[in-house]
Amino acid sequence: QRAINFIATAQHKDRGGWRYAPGVGADTSVSGWMTMALESGKRAGLDVQSDTYANITRWLDASQASANERYLYRYNPWAADSPQQRHGRATSKTMTAVGLLMRLYSGWKPDHPDFVRGSDYLAANPPGYGTLNDRQRDTYYWYYATQVMLQRGGERWETWREQLFPL
Repeated sequence: QRAINFIATAQHKDRGGWRYAPGVGADTSVSGWMTMALESGKRAGLDVQSDTYANITRWLDASQASANERYLYRYNPWAADSPQQRHGRATSKTMTAVGLLMRLYSGWKPDHPDFVRGSDYLAANPPGYGTLNDRQRDTYYWYYATQVMLQRGGERWETWREQLFPL
């Protein structure tokens, strides 16, 4: 319970997410891991305050591509507009997978229209293996997207599983 309490206290008060130091900035990657920890604690019977999830929703609302594209997510909408940082402002399949799983843990159901749209987007971007000379394995993407697709279920999950684990 103390770890859950620490995570909740470390959440950025205005942005609703987490970064590498308590209360200092936020990004979707670290926020995803913290949300996973909170959800694990909750499922183990620990107390997670509802305002913590409300703050996660605030982060996700800020990180989504737009009000019309609530199924695509960015690493950090407040990333500096510099050559080294501006990529964080763009949506990506990896951050979309993280954001969608966070949405599920924050209250969306697998039949939510934006979850369906997001999982369709992930399905259109299957896991890649690449070649020995051009490796394309993004295990971070695989980890989160696989959980999203499992929650989507049905044919989308079966197709994803077959692509991820070809026989």
